[in-house]
Amino acid sequence: MAEKLNVPYLGYYSHRLNLAVKQFLRENKQVTQVHELMKKISTLKKSANLRKKTSLRPVFQNDTRWSSTFNMLKRYFELKPFIDYTDRDLLPLLLSPGDDLILESVFETLKKFESVSKKLQEENMDLSDARILFDTLLRDHPELEYYLDIKANKDIKDNNSISKYQAIVKTILQQNLTSDEQKIIIQIEVEEINEIRNESPSASFADSALARKNIKMTK
Repeated sequence: MAEKLNVPYLGYYSHRLNLAVKQFLRENKQVTQVHELMKKISTLKKSANLRKKTSLRPVFQNDTRWSSTFNMLKRYFELKPFIDYTDRDLLPLLLSPGDDLILESVFETLKKFESVSKKLQEENMDLSDARILFDTLLRDHPELEYYLDIKANKDIKDNNSISKYQAIVKTILQQNLTSDEQKIIIQIEVEEINEIRNESPSASFADSALARKNIKMTK
């Protein structure tokens, strides 16, 4: 049914992915510490000293976009060689080797999420591809089942959202839709506008996950 309607409701998956990542990052003290460190080295004096060593500037986390956390951690590892570890003002904010190992693991996981997020915005994506991506993430992160498993209970309260959710689930599972549900799916297609981002030429987590589908189809 998804192929018949040709309606990849990827905005729904993007929304669930965002919730999953926020849950993954919730109350991570290492990420919070990096944010405070970034703020400290962006002050006038610290920033001037940093500018003598590199053109890279601190990047901050914000509450509305988890991708800002990904970008902040990426910049943290880029700036590490240039941070003055003898600066007494920075000492309370510097991370231990153990904390750095935790952050590296968090960053690698965020790379997967970022890869899937970008893949969901490509024009040739469909619902079955999105499901493969989520299932692959779910195998690595079963603790995020509430957000990544399409069959898990969802926090849907109003009747309009319930009808839309039911239509989406039936489309994903390739079940027959009522005429009203078909109208909902068609309306979703009209409203769905995804910004297309450039994909890295190297194989990403999302590309690797979808490659498994292509291998199975050729067997």
